[in-house]
Amino acid sequence: MLLASYLSHAAAVQRAAARLGIDAWTRMADFSLHLRREGTSLRWRPSFITTTGSGQAYTDQLTPASTGFAGWFPYPLRRWPLATDKARFKHEAQALGLRTPAACHDAGQIGGPYLAKAIHSSFGQGLRGPWPAHDPADPDQQLRADEYYENFLLGVSAKAWCWAGRCLALELVRPAIVTGDGTATLRQLVQALPHAKGRHDWSLVAHLALFAGLDHVDAIVPAQREVAVEYRYGSVYRDPLEPSINALDEARADGLAGQFHDAARRLQAHVPAFDDPAPTLYTLDAVVDAQGQAWFLEMNCNPTVHPHAYEALLATVFGAQPAPAAVLAVA
Repeated sequence: MLLASYLSHAAAVQRAAARLGIDAWTRMADFSLHLRREGTSLRWRPSFITTTGSGQAYTDQLTPASTGFAGWFPYPLRRWPLATDKARFKHEAQALGLRTPAACHDAGQIGGPYLAKAIHSSFGQGLRGPWPAHDPADPDQQLRADEYYENFLLGVSAKAWCWAGRCLALELVRPAIVTGDGTATLRQLVQALPHAKGRHDWSLVAHLALFAGLDHVDAIVPAQREVAVEYRYGSVYRDPLEPSINALDEARADGLAGQFHDAARRLQAHVPAFDDPAPTLYTLDAVVDAQGQAWFLEMNCNPTVHPHAYEALLATVFGAQPAPAAVLAVA
């Protein structure tokens, strides 16, 4: 997956700038992006994915702990309540008529499989479960500080990049699934999956085994039985060299794109105004069920920029007209 590759971002900016008649270059001292068009000069700030003591975070400084490049922004890093508080987002989504999985502080009220989530977290940090049903005697199912319960829906993970009330790009990630042969255990099937390089989340696999009706990860998976072993967008089983695909066009045919455009339009009023006049780029995370319905989970500020977003960002900031849409696969 090349979304966090510096070269992917540089190539995308190169193409977008050429189409819009913008001169673009980077300053190696701080990796800032410098842009010039018809007498207007701008400096965009870089963003890096960095490992911290509590997980991962975005910063505007390249450090020895940096693990990826998140792109360039026309403004300093921005934060606002709806994008940092998952419980607040879910409350607002319900008020706006958007589908969102049931959530509460009493798992017994959910009435189905559920997860424990941290209210303030990113990169999927602190996620626990899923559990098929509530067991009040299980200490692991008890809420910890800053957590809530959420109904678990197994489906396609979706991430949409939104800007100025519209959706610019959409990525869809299907769950990682293994298929039994009647002789191999779930653990063996998972270990045979490519790309993970031993970075298996056995706690998650064990929970998903129970969800699929298996007792534990060393149980033999019956022939032809499919078992999901990872459902998150940032799955370790994704090919690290997979191009960043924008599925927005193909999602228009079945109405899925319209659901994200509608959500972006409704939520735009809840993105605050900042001193810098540039609109704010954010992502919407959702899970798409078997009926093609998107269930919205959270909003994220300062995301990794999708390569296909740059042309719209540059066109808006410079007041330029973008050329016809580019191809969908970005290497």
